[in-house]
Amino acid sequence: MLSTILKSGFFRLLFLGVTFLTSLLVAKISGADGFGIISLLILNGAFFLLITGFGTDASIIWHGSGKEVDEDGVFTIAFVTGVFQIALFGLLEYISISITGKSLLTQQMGKWYPLIEFIYCAGLVLTDKYLSLFYARNNATLANKILLFTSLLSFTFFFFLLLNYVNGVQPLPLFCAMILLQGLSLSIIFHSRFSKIKFQKLSVDQLNSVFNFSLLVFFTNLIQFLAYRVDFWILDFYFDKTKVGVYAQACQFAQLLWIVPRIFASMVTPALRNEPKLDDHQFAQLFRIVSLASAFLLVITICLAFLLYQYFLPIEFTNGFTALVIMLPGYFSFIAVTIIAPYFSSKRMLWVNFNTTSICFIVIVIFDLLLIPIYGIKGAAFASSIAYTLAAILIVFRLMKQTQLPINSLWKINKSDLQLLHKFHF
Repeated sequence: MLSTILKSGFFRLLFLGVTFLTSLLVAKISGADGFGIISLLILNGAFFLLITGFGTDASIIWHGSGKEVDEDGVFTIAFVTGVFQIALFGLLEYISISITGKSLLTQQMGKWYPLIEFIYCAGLVLTDKYLSLFYARNNATLANKILLFTSLLSFTFFFFLLLNYVNGVQPLPLFCAMILLQGLSLSIIFHSRFSKIKFQKLSVDQLNSVFNFSLLVFFTNLIQFLAYRVDFWILDFYFDKTKVGVYAQACQFAQLLWIVPRIFASMVTPALRNEPKLDDHQFAQLFRIVSLASAFLLVITICLAFLLYQYFLPIEFTNGFTALVIMLPGYFSFIAVTIIAPYFSSKRMLWVNFNTTSICFIVIVIFDLLLIPIYGIKGAAFASSIAYTLAAILIVFRLMKQTQLPINSLWKINKSDLQLLHKFHF
């Protein structure tokens, strides 16, 4: 089971790494102001999906991997919610243009922005739904291979665009088209591999289980999203899109620390639900391995960021390096939350995640409002570091109480951890 998780995670790691490199190319081509617009597109698009998805993606994985709902029922949920999200976005985009004259996600004026944003939203919805369906069927490795392939295409495209840049060419529509390609690729391969799919009416008990689970996941994810994205909106309110772009790039560097934990989090819930299940000691072992990998990433991130700020990114991004250094302790601490939250989700103890996230959100909003107007992106970085560290302390102590494991079981690397890594082959 551990080897399967690591093997699937390898392709996810490559996908996220290529995606990060692509974002550097986009930042280089766009400049700070253009990258600020793209960052707001990503931010507001993710917020829209979170609000309108009602936590069903996590519920699809949980119920599908645990067989509480069969494969046809899970697909029906994904299809209905996906169509609803795309249709609702089209309606809201039309209302936004009609009333304000600006597009919904980027708040830009221009006749092409609504179409560009609709393409982006459709790609996001397709990606989220079909990724959940792959995971629910325990086909995470295949899904991550598809994502890796499409990300390599995107990287290659933007790399050649950088080398042969034509004045006036904007990366925003091209970026949105690549997201749509990603979603279409997942959907086409899913239906070619699992062709015998039909719609199914769910029982009342199944619907209650799905939506009760989804509801708490929704509120938890909403608060967590706001906790580490509200600073973008506050920066945009007090300053401008250039500041947002500089801060967004610093956050992208910091989020390199979350690559391995997020891979782990996306696959550990099925592993804790399927037979043979991970026990608490195996979970602690995975925690140690992921933490060790993230510690190496911390060193790599600092060195890589310094070099890229000095020699690759446009000069207007340079101020982001100080903010990055300030936020890194908090981002590293938050790894614990990312890893442990799926454990409590698998036990259906969602209230633990909800309480942790709520406290984090309250703390970060207070410090954002106090520090951002005075210190700008440095203030936002300080607020993140303080709130994320506090959240990590809270959830670690709750895990210790739940499992009765000693606290050093999460941090002390032993011979069996190294043996597992040594035996692992891709």
